[in-house]
Amino acid sequence: MKTRLGDVCDKTGRTGAAIAAPIIHVRWYIILGVVFMNTKIAFNF
Repeated sequence: MKTRLGDVCDKTGRTGAAIAAPIIHVRWYIILGVVFMNTKIAFNF
């Protein structure tokens, strides 16, 4: 029972990390995109 629970936690942790990694990258791309658009607008006006 204990080893099974450990395996489930390990798999869940790995899956969570695999899912979280792209989301973190996407968040940074959004932040950079917003900053880039703001500087572009600032230079236009």
